[in-house]
Amino acid sequence: MASQNEEYGDLDLQSLIDPPQNLQRLYVFGRLENLPTWIPKLRNLVRLGLLWSRLPEDPLPILKSLSKLEELFLYEIYEGDEMHFQEGWFTKLKHLKLQNMPHLKTLKIDKKALPCLEQLELGPCPQMLQPTGDIHNLVSLKCLYHYKMPSQFVENIRTQLKENIRVYVSDEWHVNAVELLVSYAVTAVDFRRDSPKS
Repeated sequence: MASQNEEYGDLDLQSLIDPPQNLQRLYVFGRLENLPTWIPKLRNLVRLGLLWSRLPEDPLPILKSLSKLEELFLYEIYEGDEMHFQEGWFTKLKHLKLQNMPHLKTLKIDKKALPCLEQLELGPCPQMLQPTGDIHNLVSLKCLYHYKMPSQFVENIRTQLKENIRVYVSDEWHVNAVELLVSYAVTAVDFRRDSPKS
């Protein structure tokens, strides 16, 4: 059976030099050698999903310029072991999904990073044995979902959260490629409408 990455194949998106500037939603499926240079120029982007990209470098320093972004979905996007949200990054982001990252060990969150984040979804991240000690820096966090995370992570995460934060735990991972495609195909109709008419 082909892997998800083989199924969607390698993508070459660098040749797109003039993307629609009014684009509000963008979802990219498939492997990328590098993050396309035009993505951070989409200043009106509100939702972004990058799936099966398997980038060799942390994409966050490039994506940080998306100042209007409210939802970020990263699925099997990065092959490194650390991601770092720095001070002043993603000031309007409300929903963050970091899913299916087999090599990710450390998630760093600076003070004043992600100040509006309300919902965080993690997992599976089998190498992340300890929760980030920086999670208390998420001052607006209301919900934390974690899927198939290591038992050591699950045991320690509650001690680092405020009492008013809801935690949802699942040992099952139900979402598959078909469900993801159906979900975002529906959304694709909307972002065609958001694009300016030719």
